[in-house]
Amino acid sequence: MIDQSKRLQLLEEALAAKAPAAYLKLKCDGKLPEFLAKREGEMMASFYRAYGDIYYHVLRQHPDPQQAAQALEDARGEKFREALESWSSFSDS
Repeated sequence: MIDQSKRLQLLEEALAAKAPAAYLKLKCDGKLPEFLAKREGEMMASFYRAYGDIYYHVLRQHPDPQQAAQALEDARGEKFREALESWSSFSDS
């Protein structure tokens, strides 16, 4: 998983590309860092909920520790990608 600064950068780039008017308004009003931090926090909360929902299910499916570790790593990556995709969906209204 990527670190917070990279997540914030990805969200900023998505906002600038997908909702340029909203991006410029937030930037000009000095509210961009606050907006991005809140969005990143919500994204990560969503990720942790989704990953937590499948964690024990994956462990029950894979009694072998090595298989379980790989399956958890795969699930973690998938849930992170889903969260990033969902929370980086922006549009100008």
